[in-house]
Amino acid sequence: MGILVLLLFGCAGGDIKEASARWDKWLGTHKDDRVREMGLPTRCYSFRDGAEVCEWSQQGEGGRMESMVIAFDQNGLACQWEYRDFYGQHRSRALCPH
Repeated sequence: MGILVLLLFGCAGGDIKEASARWDKWLGTHKDDRVREMGLPTRCYSFRDGAEVCEWSQQGEGGRMESMVIAFDQNGLACQWEYRDFYGQHRSRALCPH
């Protein structure tokens, strides 16, 4: 599963612009689809209004940690993502409504 997640994260030697375009395609998809594709998240937090934020993390190149955080709206649809690694963080342009 780790190799699959690394390929989904896409930044190990890849171009962040290409990866960002791929991650943007996740917006509007259901949490169930993300779990089927990426495996169980490392952790999630549920808000009172039904929205949720989940993180998938793994050890990347050279033992460095990397993570993908996806926010889901009250209907379980992805509305925002954030990728973090040793080199910084990258976010979707789209943001979840508050």
